This record gives sequence, structure tokens and C-alpha cells, in this order.
Amino acid sequence: MSPLFYLITTILTLVMYVLYNALFFDLVLKVLAVRPARWKTHVAACIANFTAFFFLSATELPLAFNWTFIALLFALEIKVIYRVRWTDCVFGALIGATIGLAGTLIARSTCALMLNIPLSEVNNDVSSIKAIPVAAGFLLAAITMRGVNTPRNQRILETIRGEQRVVRFLLVEISLCYLYLCLNLLLYYSDLNSLVIKLWSLKTALFVSLGIVLSLWFAYRTASVFGQARRRSMLAREIERDQKTNLQLKELAEHDELTGCFTRSYAKRKLDELLQEGAAAAVVFADVDKLKMVNDRFGHKAGDVYLAATANALDQARASTRDFVARYGGDEFLVVLTGPLPTAHVAERMSVATRSLRASGRDEDLPYEPSISWGLALPQEGENAESVIARADKEMYRTKHTSC
Repeated sequence: MSPLFYLITTILTLVMYVLYNALFFDLVLKVLAVRPARWKTHVAACIANFTAFFFLSATELPLAFNWTFIALLFALEIKVIYRVRWTDCVFGALIGATIGLAGTLIARSTCALMLNIPLSEVNNDVSSIKAIPVAAGFLLAAITMRGVNTPRNQRILETIRGEQRVVRFLLVEISLCYLYLCLNLLLYYSDLNSLVIKLWSLKTALFVSLGIVLSLWFAYRTASVFGQARRRSMLAREIERDQKTNLQLKELAEHDELTGCFTRSYAKRKLDELLQEGAAAAVVFADVDKLKMVNDRFGHKAGDVYLAATANALDQARASTRDFVARYGGDEFLVVLTGPLPTAHVAERMSVATRSLRASGRDEDLPYEPSISWGLALPQEGENAESVIARADKEMYRTKHTSC
């Protein structure tokens, strides 16, 4: 090989390598979605990589060793430049090295076929004419890098990177493809000018490239499924959290904060439902006696204690889970007792509640005697909650004024 030919092929190889190196780091940059490094950093990395490549070629080390060293150098540079996870570094380095090695094998096999020479003539010896297929291999790898680096493929690779389980699987797959390419390099030590050997080498590089594409596509589909499952799980947790929040809000909306009884709106709605079902019920309207006097003489805190004690006492009148007590107004309560109850039975239950209230007053040593006035109304056919409550309220006032 003449010095001029050697110089020209070396310059050509350098240009093709710079192109390959630049497009490789551009792909890494887009896939990892990291901030670009300074141009001086990329120039330094390119010089370091080509120097290592040139030195390894000059020492005539096996091609498998050369590309493995370059892959390790790629991984280290990605880590230093972009500060990403080691799995991302190895993933990017393996992609770059495998594409580069497959490109150079395709170029060398094609060169051997076109020149009708054994593969050993384009091996890693300095005396071979390897410079031409090496430059062509870098060009082919660069074209592949550029073809891969599209917005759609970037989204595919980003999706894969989002699932570390899939990344680990893909690292194993690409590593196996890379090792298979390395085993194929044994053909370059054969002096046989065999068409079968050269076609086998070309087939291996092409099939490994196809295998990587299929592995990436499978990894993408798997990562998409994992991602959808994770999003569904997150959505389910959000729905569950929202349901709990809604239940808590509903609980707050339906219960009086001071007494723990149901609210007026809940009582009217629930009573309407019972009446629409045709369920038998008794509606008691109760009023706390002398609450204003207690508030004026002993303070509103004492009044709150009075109201809470009344609510607890009225709760004693309940006999089933469908019975309920509601705070209807400031000093007014509503007791709804379900079932076909005689008036005397209702009166007995309210008597129990009244005695319980008085007993709590003695137990708490209250400076007043707590008591309630109440009125009863039994729903008539076709009557709504508003009407029944109004009759019970009227009956309560009649009883209260009669007892005064």
C-alpha cells in the first residue's frame, strides 16, 4: 500500500468516524433527553475515541476487542458528560457499538464479495485493505444512526427507558446480538475465498441488525403495556382516594359537626325516600327547652354541651338501623322511627330519651335541668316529608304551650 493511498484512506476513515461519532452522541442526547454538552466536550470525546480506534487498529488487536473497548469508552463518556444512570450508559453504548460493528461487517463482507477476495484480506491486519470497508462501515453506521434518530423512534426509546425491567431485558438481548457478531469475526481468519463464508458473514450482520430492531419493538410494546398498567394502577388509586374524599365530604355534609346527628337536608331526603317506599314511620319533632336562657346565663359553650347531651339522649329512642336522629335547626331535633309503631310505643321511647337526658344532667352536675318538648306525627298516605314534619312541629308547639 503506497503512503499516499494510506494517507487518503486514513483521512477518509477519520471523516467517516467523526460523522459516525457525532450522530451517535446526537442520538444519545435525544433519547436521554438531557441538556447538550459544550461543543468542546464533544470534540474532546471524538478525538479520544478516534485516537483509541486508530491505536487499536495499528496494534492489530482482534476486531472484537477493539469494538468492545470502544463500547466501554462510549459508556464511560456518556456517564461523564450527561451524568445519567449506568443502565442508560450501557444501553446507549451497546446500541452505538453494535450498529458500528454490524456496519463494518456489512461493508467488509460486501467488499470481499465485490473484489472476489477472502475475508482475511479485509481483517484487522495493517497490511490488509481494510481502510476502505472500515470507512464505508462508519458511513453505513452513521446513516443508520441518522435514520434511527427520528421523533417517532425517540419516543419509542424514551418509552423503553421509562421501564427499567424492560431496559435490563433489552441489555441482555443486545449483548447477545453483539456477542454473536463477535463470534462471526472468526470467519475473518479464514483464507478460503468462499462465497458461502462471505454471504454467511453478510447474513449474520443483517440478521443481527434485524434482531435488534425486533428486540427494540418487542421491548417498546412491553414497556407500553407496563406503562399502561402503571397508569391504570395510579388512576385506580386516584379514584379510590377521590371516593374516600367524597365519602368524607358526604359524611361532613350529612352530619352536624356539634352533635354528630344527621343534618336537616339529609333528614328530609331520607324521610321522603321512606315515604315513597310506603314504609311505616313515626316522626317526632323535639325542641330543647330553655336553650336561650342557658346560652345567656352560662355561655354558648354550656349551650353546646346541652345540645350534645340532647342528641345523645334522643339517640336512645332508636331501635333499628333505619331509625335516625337529625338536628333540624338551632334547638330543634327530628327523630324518625321506622316500623308500624303505636303512639304509646313512641311515647315510651321518648320517655326513655327524656329520662336519659335528665340523668346526664345530674351526672354532669349541670346548673340547670335539661329537658325537651316533643310532638308526634304519623305519615298519611300520599304525604311528603315537609308536610309530616310541619304537623309534628305544630304538635310539639301545642304540647309545649299546654305544659307551660
